[in-house]
Amino acid sequence: MCTGTNPNKEDELNECNVDAIAYVYAEALKKAKDSNVFSTSQGACVTDEIELAYQFKEPRHFELHGGLFNLNTMCEVDTEKKMQCYGPEQVDCDKIAIASANFQGWLAYVMGPLGDMDLLQKKYHIRNMLVWAILGSVFTWIGFLLFLYAEIKAVLTVRERDERDRLVEAKILKKNDVKMNELLETENGYFLIRPFITILAFLIFWGGMLFQFTPFCSFITLIFPFWFGLEHACYLIVLAATLFFAASLFLIVLGLIWSCTRGWAALVLLVLGLITNGLVFTGLIGLSIWAFLLVGLLLLYFKFLPDYYAEKSEKPDWVQNLGAFTFPTTADDFKKFGEGAANTLQGDLRKIPGVAAAQ
Repeated sequence: MCTGTNPNKEDELNECNVDAIAYVYAEALKKAKDSNVFSTSQGACVTDEIELAYQFKEPRHFELHGGLFNLNTMCEVDTEKKMQCYGPEQVDCDKIAIASANFQGWLAYVMGPLGDMDLLQKKYHIRNMLVWAILGSVFTWIGFLLFLYAEIKAVLTVRERDERDRLVEAKILKKNDVKMNELLETENGYFLIRPFITILAFLIFWGGMLFQFTPFCSFITLIFPFWFGLEHACYLIVLAATLFFAASLFLIVLGLIWSCTRGWAALVLLVLGLITNGLVFTGLIGLSIWAFLLVGLLLLYFKFLPDYYAEKSEKPDWVQNLGAFTFPTTADDFKKFGEGAANTLQGDLRKIPGVAAAQ
């Protein structure tokens, strides 16, 4: 492993600093020119120095193997816009090979630190990061779809209940206490499991985002050297930023879902979601302050105001709820929770085409 300005060329080459890389490349080119095994007299080729239109800050090494033209060309680029290539056969130094090497060098120049994928794989395990990114995407979609299922089902249940109460109040529909109690019991059974589904969906979504972005902290200073001073600070920022971004997205989507039946409550959610989204990159102190304000505002609108007006037996139109969102606390509640989960699962399965017929 070469780590100094004068590495031992007999050692195994792995990750080297800039001086060591320059030394190794120079030795490789010298060997290509002078070796009896790799020499122009035996069919090998070495090009003259080629002038480039771009300039690297450090020496680079490019290799072209196989491909459409079946090349086996290696090129060394210095910091003075000069490139020299060599290969075991004359065809490895022809115009096509030089043009291909020039294009690969230009592409690496344009991509900057992301251009040397071999180095990134050795030093930062970039391919493992891509696997985690794909896995994270799967989890975010699972969480998001589960969240849509939970809240859309809640909206449809509340709309149906509102319409039923309106028809009974207008005496268009005659109230049947037995049927009404059965419906309420079924609906309340779902609302007992709803908080668990929604929170689970959020955790899965947030976990997926962490899977996607956390691994990139190991080389993110290459892309944003002005932003992240320390790698550990990156982990903390990713943790906070993904949490608040996920919360803002869920608040916005929740507001959109409930806008069809709870306009004022949906407006509150949309405003809070947009503010949260705008504050994602304001810093840890700002996010911490907003977290307390956000929780306080949500509790004020959805908990304290309804309780306050319930004691007065009058509630203004702008104070609205989003259906029951409570957790079981007693043995009877947990029993109803289990029954509600079973009934909801059976009811949803029956709505799948072909399942009801099979049963």
